[in-house]
Amino acid sequence: MKFWSIIKVVLLIFASVVSIFDTSYVESESIIGWEPVIIGLLLFPIIVIIGLFVLVVIFRRRLDFEQPNWLSNPLNFSHPEHFFHLAGVIMLTSGVCGMLATYFRLGELGPISFVPITMGIGMMVGIWLLKIVYIMQSKSSNKSNQQGPSAGTR
Repeated sequence: MKFWSIIKVVLLIFASVVSIFDTSYVESESIIGWEPVIIGLLLFPIIVIIGLFVLVVIFRRRLDFEQPNWLSNPLNFSHPEHFFHLAGVIMLTSGVCGMLATYFRLGELGPISFVPITMGIGMMVGIWLLKIVYIMQSKSSNKSNQQGPSAGTR
Protein backbone atom coordinates (compact mmCIF):
# COMPACT_ATOMS: atom_id res chain seq x y z
CA MET A 1 0.00 0.00 0.00
CA LYS A 2 3.02 2.31 0.00
CA PHE A 3 2.33 2.70 -3.71
CA TRP A 4 -0.48 5.20 -3.16
CA SER A 5 1.45 7.33 -0.69
CA ILE A 6 4.30 7.64 -3.22
CA ILE A 7 1.86 8.53 -6.01
CA LYS A 8 0.18 11.13 -3.78
CA VAL A 9 3.49 12.78 -2.86
CA VAL A 10 4.52 12.88 -6.54
CA LEU A 11 1.17 14.49 -7.44
CA LEU A 12 1.58 17.08 -4.68
CA ILE A 13 5.09 17.96 -5.82
CA PHE A 14 3.99 18.16 -9.45
CA ALA A 15 0.99 20.39 -8.65
CA SER A 16 3.14 22.64 -6.47
CA VAL A 17 5.84 23.09 -9.10
CA VAL A 18 3.27 23.78 -11.81
CA SER A 19 1.52 26.38 -9.66
CA ILE A 20 4.82 28.11 -8.86
CA PHE A 21 5.60 28.59 -12.56
CA ASP A 22 2.03 29.39 -13.65
CA THR A 23 1.65 33.00 -14.77
CA SER A 24 -1.89 32.82 -16.17
CA TYR A 25 -3.20 34.73 -13.15
CA VAL A 26 -1.64 37.96 -14.43
CA GLU A 27 -4.23 38.42 -17.21
CA SER A 28 -7.27 37.79 -15.00
CA GLU A 29 -6.08 39.34 -11.73
CA SER A 30 -7.79 42.69 -12.25
CA ILE A 31 -11.14 41.46 -13.60
CA ILE A 32 -11.93 38.81 -10.98
CA GLY A 33 -13.41 39.89 -7.66
CA TRP A 34 -13.92 38.03 -4.39
CA GLU A 35 -16.93 36.00 -5.58
CA PRO A 36 -14.87 32.98 -6.75
CA VAL A 37 -13.17 32.88 -3.35
CA ILE A 38 -16.51 32.67 -1.55
CA ILE A 39 -17.92 30.18 -4.06
CA GLY A 40 -14.80 28.03 -3.78
CA LEU A 41 -15.20 27.89 -0.03
CA LEU A 42 -18.92 27.13 0.01
CA LEU A 43 -19.50 25.00 -3.09
CA PHE A 44 -18.29 21.60 -1.89
CA PRO A 45 -19.86 21.81 1.60
CA ILE A 46 -23.19 22.77 0.03
CA ILE A 47 -22.96 19.82 -2.39
CA VAL A 48 -22.19 17.52 0.56
CA ILE A 49 -25.15 18.86 2.56
CA ILE A 50 -27.51 18.33 -0.39
CA GLY A 51 -26.11 14.82 -0.96
CA LEU A 52 -26.47 13.95 2.73
CA PHE A 53 -30.04 15.25 2.73
CA VAL A 54 -30.93 13.07 -0.24
CA LEU A 55 -29.12 10.00 1.13
CA VAL A 56 -30.08 10.18 4.80
CA VAL A 57 -33.43 12.00 4.86
CA ILE A 58 -35.08 11.01 1.59
CA PHE A 59 -33.64 7.53 0.96
CA ARG A 60 -33.13 6.68 4.67
CA ARG A 61 -29.74 5.09 4.03
CA ARG A 62 -26.71 4.90 6.21
CA LEU A 63 -23.58 6.74 5.23
CA ASP A 64 -20.65 4.47 4.40
CA PHE A 65 -17.63 6.59 5.32
CA GLU A 66 -14.00 5.56 5.51
CA GLN A 67 -11.45 7.98 6.98
CA PRO A 68 -9.07 9.04 4.17
CA ASN A 69 -5.35 8.60 4.76
CA TRP A 70 -2.12 8.58 2.78
CA LEU A 71 -2.22 4.83 2.18
CA SER A 72 -5.77 4.72 0.79
CA ASN A 73 -6.53 4.31 -2.90
CA PRO A 74 -8.02 7.59 -4.22
CA LEU A 75 -9.43 5.75 -7.25
CA ASN A 76 -11.62 3.47 -5.13
CA PHE A 77 -14.92 5.07 -6.08
CA SER A 78 -16.90 3.03 -3.57
CA HIS A 79 -15.41 5.55 -1.12
CA PRO A 80 -15.17 8.86 -3.04
CA GLU A 81 -14.05 10.68 0.10
CA HIS A 82 -10.53 9.34 -0.58
CA PHE A 83 -10.43 11.06 -3.98
CA PHE A 84 -11.82 14.33 -2.65
CA HIS A 85 -9.38 14.28 0.25
CA LEU A 86 -6.49 14.00 -2.20
CA ALA A 87 -8.00 16.71 -4.41
CA GLY A 88 -8.42 19.02 -1.40
CA VAL A 89 -4.85 18.50 -0.26
CA ILE A 90 -3.58 19.14 -3.79
CA MET A 91 -5.67 22.32 -4.04
CA LEU A 92 -4.37 23.55 -0.68
CA THR A 93 -0.74 22.76 -1.43
CA SER A 94 -0.70 24.14 -4.96
CA GLY A 95 -2.71 27.16 -3.82
CA VAL A 96 -0.22 28.05 -1.10
CA CYS A 97 2.72 27.57 -3.49
CA GLY A 98 1.01 29.63 -6.18
CA MET A 99 0.10 32.35 -3.70
CA LEU A 100 3.69 32.60 -2.47
CA ALA A 101 5.01 32.69 -6.04
CA THR A 102 2.51 35.41 -6.94
CA TYR A 103 3.49 37.47 -3.93
CA PHE A 104 7.20 37.20 -4.72
CA ARG A 105 6.60 38.07 -8.39
CA LEU A 106 4.14 40.94 -8.02
CA GLY A 107 4.54 42.05 -4.42
CA GLU A 108 0.78 41.85 -3.83
CA LEU A 109 -2.04 39.33 -3.83
CA GLY A 110 -5.38 39.58 -5.54
CA PRO A 111 -8.53 37.55 -4.96
CA ILE A 112 -7.64 34.96 -7.61
CA SER A 113 -4.61 33.93 -5.55
CA PHE A 114 -6.90 32.64 -2.79
CA VAL A 115 -9.30 30.58 -4.93
CA PRO A 116 -7.40 27.25 -4.90
CA ILE A 117 -6.86 27.53 -1.16
CA THR A 118 -10.52 28.19 -0.43
CA MET A 119 -11.53 25.34 -2.73
CA GLY A 120 -9.21 23.00 -0.83
CA ILE A 121 -10.59 24.23 2.50
CA GLY A 122 -14.12 23.73 1.17
CA MET A 123 -13.33 20.13 0.24
CA MET A 124 -11.86 19.45 3.67
CA VAL A 125 -14.91 20.98 5.36
CA GLY A 126 -17.15 18.77 3.21
CA ILE A 127 -15.21 15.65 4.23
CA TRP A 128 -15.39 16.77 7.86
CA LEU A 129 -19.19 17.10 7.53
CA LEU A 130 -19.35 13.56 6.16
CA LYS A 131 -17.32 12.32 9.11
CA ILE A 132 -19.57 14.10 11.62
CA VAL A 133 -22.72 12.58 10.08
CA TYR A 134 -21.11 9.14 10.03
CA ILE A 135 -20.13 9.42 13.71
CA MET A 136 -23.66 10.55 14.62
CA GLN A 137 -25.17 7.63 12.71
CA SER A 138 -22.75 5.19 14.35
CA LYS A 139 -23.61 6.46 17.83
CA SER A 140 -27.34 6.23 17.21
CA SER A 141 -27.04 2.69 15.84
CA ASN A 142 -24.89 1.67 18.82
CA LYS A 143 -27.53 3.00 21.23
CA SER A 144 -30.31 1.09 19.48
CA ASN A 145 -28.18 -2.10 19.45
CA GLN A 146 -27.43 -1.77 23.16
CA GLN A 147 -31.11 -1.38 24.05
CA GLY A 148 -31.96 -4.58 22.22
CA PRO A 149 -35.17 -5.51 20.44
CA SER A 150 -37.19 -6.01 23.64
CA ALA A 151 -36.47 -2.54 25.04
CA GLY A 152 -39.40 -0.97 23.19
CA THR A 153 -41.95 -3.58 24.35
CA ARG A 154 -41.81 -2.81 28.09
